[in-house]
Amino acid sequence: DALGRMRGAEKWEKGGVDADLEFHRLVARATGNPYLAMVIGFLSEQVRESIMETRARAGPVGALIDVTIAEHQAIYDALAEGAPHEARKAMSTHINNAAARLGYTLSIDETS
Repeated sequence: DALGRMRGAEKWEKGGVDADLEFHRLVARATGNPYLAMVIGFLSEQVRESIMETRARAGPVGALIDVTIAEHQAIYDALAEGAPHEARKAMSTHINNAAARLGYTLSIDETS
């Protein structure tokens, strides 16, 4: 549902950002690790600011939104297929790319 809302008309508005954050909270909850879910919940407002900053820097937002939705789709697909290694790679790629869009370089290993 969250991914669908990210793709829909809401993707251009605050609702798209809300759906993005909900997606990450749901993935964190799905890990079964209550501490990870708590940390993601705690960081949600900071992440919201990062998303808004990325959109502000991006110029034409349409292409950026499509890229981030594709990254989320890859995470979802791996989880739906029961492929944790692929889900980890997809999430690592998304986190690294999100940081790069803000001008940061992370060292999250996408191959592990």
